[in-house]
Amino acid sequence: MDNYLQIFLAVTGGGGIGFFLNYLISKRQTDQSEFEILLKVWKEERDDLKIERKELLEREKINSTEILELKEELSKLKSKMVLLESAHFDLPLAQCVKDLDGTIILINNEFDKIFLAPYGQTSNSCVGTNGSHIWGVENTKKYRKSELEVVSEKTAKHFIEDGVDSEGKPTKWSTFRYPIFLGEKIIATGLLALNRLVIPIKE
Repeated sequence: MDNYLQIFLAVTGGGGIGFFLNYLISKRQTDQSEFEILLKVWKEERDDLKIERKELLEREKINSTEILELKEELSKLKSKMVLLESAHFDLPLAQCVKDLDGTIILINNEFDKIFLAPYGQTSNSCVGTNGSHIWGVENTKKYRKSELEVVSEKTAKHFIEDGVDSEGKPTKWSTFRYPIFLGEKIIATGLLALNRLVIPIKE
């Protein structure tokens, strides 16, 4: 079509008609160029959307898998906590279980009797805390250090640890701390207070 217009322009020899026809040709070329640009942009955006959709579906698949794994771990953890409560609640040794942040999540009757009752405390005022309001900030820091040690080494260890008696006087305890596993992952730490050590009186 453009060839016919060019021939017509040659015949008419220019003038107003020639100018108008030249304008139409250039406009058509411009419109075609803009259309090609728009088409290119649309294709690029469409391709980007396809990539984003694919990535989103992959993330959803991964998230679904992770959620299922977490639900399974939670189920195992609940079963383990029930087992701990039922198997050790009446253990004749004071026992305490803490999460990885050092928060007390489980104590047994003997722990309550030895480490809480003499201080006028109960399990309700102990569980959910780190115990610093009962045994002091400095002692709690030392306990935390022992907990982190068994977590980092992934093994049970024996400790001689400081404490206080019901009158606030210093005491020492022979303790056994150990990591609690869920599969291969450490989920908590346990404490068994074996016996109180006699501190020699300095004259």
